[in-house]
Amino acid sequence: MEKGDVAMKQIDCSSFIDKAKKLTPRHCLEQMMKFLEYDVSGESLLMEIYGLRSTGKTTLMQQLVALSDTPIDEWLYLEADDGDTIDDVEHAILQAQDNGIKHVIIDEITNLKDFINHANILADVLASSNLHIIIAGTDSLSIAFANKDSLYHRVIKIPTTYISFAEHCQVYGQTDLDDYIKHGGLMDNHNLKPLVHDISSCKDYVNTSIAENISRSVSRISNINDSSANIKKIPVRELSAVIERMVEDYSGKFDLDLFTKELFAVVLTSIPKEMTKESRGTAIFTPFQRNQLQKQRQEIIKEFTPLINATGTVSVEITTRDVNIIQEYLEEMDVLSITHTKYFRSKSTEPFKNIAYGNNDEIYLIQPSIKYYHLIQSTNYIKESERYDALSEAQRTATIGFVETYILGLMTEQVVLFDVKHSLPLDKYSVYKTVFTSDKKDDYRREIDLMICDKEANAHWSFEIKHSSELVQIINEHGFSTGQDKNLVAPEVVEVLNRQYGKSQGTYVLYNGKSSYSATETVWLNISDFLIAVDKYKDMDLAIKALLQDIPIDGSVEQIKSVDNVPDVEQDDDIDP
Repeated sequence: MEKGDVAMKQIDCSSFIDKAKKLTPRHCLEQMMKFLEYDVSGESLLMEIYGLRSTGKTTLMQQLVALSDTPIDEWLYLEADDGDTIDDVEHAILQAQDNGIKHVIIDEITNLKDFINHANILADVLASSNLHIIIAGTDSLSIAFANKDSLYHRVIKIPTTYISFAEHCQVYGQTDLDDYIKHGGLMDNHNLKPLVHDISSCKDYVNTSIAENISRSVSRISNINDSSANIKKIPVRELSAVIERMVEDYSGKFDLDLFTKELFAVVLTSIPKEMTKESRGTAIFTPFQRNQLQKQRQEIIKEFTPLINATGTVSVEITTRDVNIIQEYLEEMDVLSITHTKYFRSKSTEPFKNIAYGNNDEIYLIQPSIKYYHLIQSTNYIKESERYDALSEAQRTATIGFVETYILGLMTEQVVLFDVKHSLPLDKYSVYKTVFTSDKKDDYRREIDLMICDKEANAHWSFEIKHSSELVQIINEHGFSTGQDKNLVAPEVVEVLNRQYGKSQGTYVLYNGKSSYSATETVWLNISDFLIAVDKYKDMDLAIKALLQDIPIDGSVEQIKSVDNVPDVEQDDDIDP
């Protein structure tokens, strides 16, 4: 029999070879290539490519075929349809063995009947073939369920959902962090209209790629446990509403205090670009307006909350237990990540003589474009509110501009934290934020946006992250920094960090400008260059060495602003983007 006698749908490899060769490969293709070199004779070993829709699974498999040394007539590329069975797969594998096939790809394998419940049988069929078998599926939760049952110990896993900034730059040939924030996380055609480009397309993606993924996967389990039984009862439309609401929370949806306290406080002391020098210092809102806005806090919350919450009536009562289970599903699908924060709290009037310790984990969505459009929707709520119609053009511009800057600043911090954590080997490095507060001084708060600790060398690097292209270093009359690096060099903070995490390997401000030395020991590094270097070297000493070598000795000291001509306008750390 020829390959064409196989009952399952076959993809003609010659139809994509030329196109696949022209595409820039992702990092994981190298690992996939190595799999083809493994001796699988008598060994139970498979390769599994899994991830959400539009994260590059099919492209990776096509590149694997196109760039491997194996002739295309020794490849069999199958695509499972609804209705295909494990018997069909077994028949295809037998035919492949008879026809001299060396490598078999089975795409959309989660379409198979009883894929989850009979994963043990499927694993035996595939692993005993003595062929290189690559399986892939869009219903990534189904694959996670199957792994728990039978596949996990036999599989080399290639996740595709997470696409780092460095990888985004490699594939699309650009280094714009804002572009990654707005469009990153999906491997679509960047030259055309992105798959996710506004809140509507964002919610469509969440529905089809996440909610339906969970609904289909759960519905296929015959021996579902009691804890998941309620979720199986929820109609997909209603499940979509629940997950959309959770996604909004994981996107870091604003606490509405932002729109009344922090937002107005910042806008009231901000200066729109169009205001003249003579009018600087004039409040954008009058004291009366500010008073009224503060008094209307509860009304604003009541007005905005229904808009932010997902629409849709849920007929099946959702319990806290159900939400926890759905969260576990999202984690298994590689949709969520965690930022670790270390807290140091001084319990005396003298900072950090008597310290209390604490930890906090912040869960958030890893796909930046999904997160971005949920957050940016907040500005639309403001624009649609009648309360803002009475504001001047300068006031409206300042308000919306602050929110948009806040969003980009917030997301820049999370992108840096997650990408660094993902790039560095966690058996050697710890990555987290640190926060310093005082029981005796309510207004005291210092944050280190990124702490990287080398556990083997007992050393650490401290970073401030700024969504800004301007280098601002301000030294006051006492010789202390009140500029962008003020938290990094605060003596009481430095003392605690050196005691807890060993010798400092430097203080750095990550920003969108040119990498530069400064008048002090702090170095300003371009964020994009930093993330690409850490991803490349996966070693902090090597990455920092390479970055510093590229900075001219004279740096860009002329960009540094002195205390004589720049007022200290740094915002509070809890709202500073």
